[in-house]
Amino acid sequence: MITTINKFRRIFEKGVTFDDQTNTYNFDFNQDHPDDVMHLEPMQKRTKIMEHDGIKYHYYYCYHFEDGRHPGFLRAVKYIDNISEDDAFQLVDQACVDIDSKYELNEYSTILYPQSSSKILSLFANQLKEQSHIETMLPNSFVKNSVDQIQLDEEAVSKLPEATQKQVRRVFANIRNLTTEFKLKDVFTRFRKFIKNFIKLEHDITSHVTGKKVILMDDYHTTGATMKEMMNILFALKPTEIFVVILIKVK
Repeated sequence: MITTINKFRRIFEKGVTFDDQTNTYNFDFNQDHPDDVMHLEPMQKRTKIMEHDGIKYHYYYCYHFEDGRHPGFLRAVKYIDNISEDDAFQLVDQACVDIDSKYELNEYSTILYPQSSSKILSLFANQLKEQSHIETMLPNSFVKNSVDQIQLDEEAVSKLPEATQKQVRRVFANIRNLTTEFKLKDVFTRFRKFIKNFIKLEHDITSHVTGKKVILMDDYHTTGATMKEMMNILFALKPTEIFVVILIKVK
C-alpha cells in the first residue's frame, strides 16, 4: 500500500518537497513542477487600484497555496519550523525583490503589520524594509480586542435568511461567552465576515498614516476577514494610499 506521504514524495520532484525521514520541507528555487506543494516562482498577482472615500488601495500576493495541498505546510512556514532558516530567508527575499522591481517603494513612508506569533511575517517585514529603505516600521500595530468589544455586523446579518441569521447569532453568543482569548480561525469560515471589531490599534499611529502612503503586510490571506478589519481602521485615519502585501494567498 502506498502511503500518502510516499505519494507526495513521488509527485513533488521540484519546488517544495517533504522528507518523511527528517520530517522537513525542502525548497528548490531553481525549478517549479506542476504538482509542487507550493510554487516558488513568485505569483505576481496584483489587484487593480481601488478607492474608498478617496483613499487608494491595492493588493499584491507573492505566492499562492492551495489549502489542503499538504498538511502542516502553512504552519511550518509561519513558524519557520521544519524548514531551514536559509529557505525561509530566500522565500521572503525573492518576494521582496519581486515587489521592489514592480513598485516605487520609496514613495511609501510606513510599513505596518499586526501582532502575531508568526516568525515569517516578522522576517518578511524586516526584509521589505531593508529592500525599500522605508524609515518607519510599526510592528504589532493591530492587536486583538477584548471579547466584550467584539461586535456583530447587524446590517449584513439582517440580509440573511432567517435560519442562517439564527446560526450566526448563536456563533456570536458563543463568542461573547468566551473566557479565553478570541481567535477568528475558530469561527466557521462562512461566518467570519459577520464578526467585526475583533482587533484594535495598539497605539496611536495617526502621525505615521494620515496623509501618507503606507504598506500593510501580513503572512497569509485566507478569508480576508482580518485584513478587512485592519483596512477599515486605516481608512478612518485617512492615508492617501494603502498597499497591501501578502506573502501567501491561501485558496
